Amino acid sequence: METQVITLDEPRAIRKRDRAFLPIDAQKVKNVRQRFLDMLPEMADDFEPQDINTIKNDDWPMYRYLSIQNGDEDKALDQLITSYRWRKTMGLRNLDPGWFPDLIWRCGPLFLYEPDKGGRPTMYSRCKFVLCVKEITKYEQLFTAYQTWRVDEAANGGGWTLILDFAGTGLRNTDFDLLKFFLNLLMVQFPRGIEYILVINLPFILRVFWGLVKTWIPSDRVDMIKFVNSESILEYIDKDKLPDFLGGTCEKPHKGWKVTPKNCPDVFEFGEKVAQISRKRCEEIYKLFEPLINEGLVDEIKE
Repeated sequence: METQVITLDEPRAIRKRDRAFLPIDAQKVKNVRQRFLDMLPEMADDFEPQDINTIKNDDWPMYRYLSIQNGDEDKALDQLITSYRWRKTMGLRNLDPGWFPDLIWRCGPLFLYEPDKGGRPTMYSRCKFVLCVKEITKYEQLFTAYQTWRVDEAANGGGWTLILDFAGTGLRNTDFDLLKFFLNLLMVQFPRGIEYILVINLPFILRVFWGLVKTWIPSDRVDMIKFVNSESILEYIDKDKLPDFLGGTCEKPHKGWKVTPKNCPDVFEFGEKVAQISRKRCEEIYKLFEPLINEGLVDEIKE
C-alpha cells in the first residue's frame, strides 16, 4: 500500500518549508492524536485548554514530534505529552510580559522582529548580554522560553529564523547552562520549528566553542546554520526589515520604552521581591551589566 504523506490542512500555506523533513504517514498523525485524546480525561488539568484545542484540530503538533522521532508513535506521543505539560508548568501562555524587569525589554537582548524574505518570523539574540550569573539564570531561561514560545506560535509550523549576533562577545559570554537550555527548547520542546540559524559577527576566540555547540545539534539539522556577514545576511532578510545594529534601515523599535510593557518592575524591585536577592547583591550584579545597560539605553537618552 502506498504511504500517504501528511498534507497540513488549509489555510496553511505558510507551512511550505525550505527544507523537507521526514515524510510522515497521515495515519500515524491520526493515531498519535487519538491516543492522546483517549488519555486526556485522566490528565486534562496538565495542559492549557488552548493547547488541547490545537492538538484536536491541527496536525502540526503530532507531525513535529513524529518527525523528530523518525515516525515512532510511542516516542512521539511521550514527547508531545511532556512538551505540552512543560508549557503549562512554565506558564508560558498566561505569562504577563510585564512580570519581567523593565531592563530586559529596554536593552533588547532577545526580541522578535520583522519577517525574513520567506515571510517567516524572526528572533534576534544579542549574545553579548549573556553573562553567567547563577542568581538570575532561571529568570533568563524563563524569558528565553517565553520569547521562543512566542515566535514558535507566530510561525505556526511555517518555520522561523533565529539570528545570533556575537558582536562584542568573548569567553565571559559562554553560559553553557543557558545554551543547553536554549538548544533543548529548539530540539525538544519546539522541534522542527526553526528554519534557519543565522550566525553573524562570531569572533575567532569563540569558534572552538561554536564547534562544540554543533555537536549537540542533530545531524539532519546542521545545515540550517548559516554563517553570514553584513552583506550575505541580506540574502535572507531585506535591509528594510533588518535592525540598525546589523546595518538595517528598519525603524521599528526593538528596545527602549516603546517596547517595554506597562508596569514592569525595575531590576532592583524584581531582584529583591521576585528573585529574593539582597539589595547589595543586586547592585553587584547591576555593575556587571552596567556597561551593556548603558550601551543598550543610549537611544533612550538621545530621545
